[in-house]
This record gives sequence, C-alpha cells and structure tokens, in this order.
Amino acid sequence: MINLHQYAVSLEHTLRGILECDRGGLGGLIDADAIEYGSMFTVIVSTLSIKYIGEKNTELIDRFIESILEYEGKRMAEIGEQKIKGIIDSYREVYSQLE
Repeated sequence: MINLHQYAVSLEHTLRGILECDRGGLGGLIDADAIEYGSMFTVIVSTLSIKYIGEKNTELIDRFIESILEYEGKRMAEIGEQKIKGIIDSYREVYSQLE
C-alpha cells in the first residue's frame, strides 16, 4: 500500500519553513493531515502568493498554478503518488526561482 502521508508531511515541513510557522499555522491548513485530505492546492497557492510581485514571479506562479488547478480540493488519494511527487517537486523548483 502506498503511504501518501509521507508526501504530506514533507510538504508540511517545507511550508512551515517558508511561512515560519508551527504545525497548524494558516488557520490549521499547514498540517499534513489537512494537506493529505484536500488542502494541498490551497497551501501551495498561499505560500506562492507572498511572492506574487514582479513580472518574472507572476509569470512563473501563474504558469504553475494553471498546471495544477485541476487538483484544487482533491485528496492526495484521488491525485495519485506520481502526480503528487511531480507537483511537490515542481512547487519547490518554482519557489526556488522566485525573487
């Protein structure tokens, strides 16, 4: 059986570092359980929104959001392991390119 929770935990740790918050930050959304069960898209967009300034950043963020928009509100189990890995890797890559 695939353990999708490991990806949610990894993403939670990344997001906590970006937002400098504890588990449960951002109204309880920065939490592996919440991420696994439907808030992955929301928390990713939330952390990108703080960098949504300047043409380069807005273009990168817009392209990334458009590429994952179909997963808004979906549980990780609905998305699948390979796609989740790709989303998280792409998110980290996009975030690292932001100014």
